[in-house]
Amino acid sequence: MLPFVWFDAIDALHHLKEIGAQCIEIAPRDVDHRYCSEDRFREYEKTVETLGLEPVQVHLPYRGLEGVDIGNLNDHIRAYSLEIILRAIDYAHRLGVRCAALHPGSQEALEDPHVHQRIARHVIDSCRTLHEYASGKGIILCVENMLAGRDKNKAPDPHARPPEPAEKTYRFGSSAEDLLQIREAISDISFCYDTGHALVNRQDLIAEIRKLGPSIAALHLNENDAVWDQHLPPWKTDTVDWQEVIKVLKEIGYPEQGYLNLEIRRGDTFAESIAIAREGVEAGKRMERLYTETA
Repeated sequence: MLPFVWFDAIDALHHLKEIGAQCIEIAPRDVDHRYCSEDRFREYEKTVETLGLEPVQVHLPYRGLEGVDIGNLNDHIRAYSLEIILRAIDYAHRLGVRCAALHPGSQEALEDPHVHQRIARHVIDSCRTLHEYASGKGIILCVENMLAGRDKNKAPDPHARPPEPAEKTYRFGSSAEDLLQIREAISDISFCYDTGHALVNRQDLIAEIRKLGPSIAALHLNENDAVWDQHLPPWKTDTVDWQEVIKVLKEIGYPEQGYLNLEIRRGDTFAESIAIAREGVEAGKRMERLYTETA
């Protein structure tokens, strides 16, 4: 749903159906009660059913600027964040999704090991609550690997003055080692692996996937130039050997009932978004063929 995230969500469902999409990931705002009323959600739910689309995955609300941060040092912000996400899981359950992708936090902390430890503890406590609740609804909570650096989710401005040297920051959840800390505390927790985040972090995709192993239950497949998180469709750049990615996913036993979900960015205009969505559908079909053909 990302190609249409700033457009009307119900219109987007019709367009996705028209261009040949079948399985979809539900965007954060479509399950966020602050933006989607009960009446609106019922209309959305009915449209999904009428069109015969299959919502297999949901991206849970996450934006830090909007107050969603399950690792925040402020108790009130964490409680508020959990309430938003718990209600989103209720919506996801009604749609029948299998997996729910969760950002383990939005806060960038200065390089202070004591602060990191506190954030990690808060994230783990929040994940435990959300994991138990999602499991009770038949949904697999999948904690996603994060972007490590600041301002990596938008294109750099070529006309802006070079920024002043900033103090080094770090976001919990940006490496396999971080995510495995969560698994040490919650042995049956699952992960959503985002290839684009790993590229921007300059990480070895294959090595990171191997570290997370069979705990990976969901995917966000996309590419970028390793400068910022562009969410380009696979095969748009030369940054990823997708055959090797498929090989290692098979090696770790990525579940047969899992999906090769593509997470791609919207265009600046509706027409551009339609073109990007078409490109995404074709890339998805190519990825499916590659998975079938790879030993």
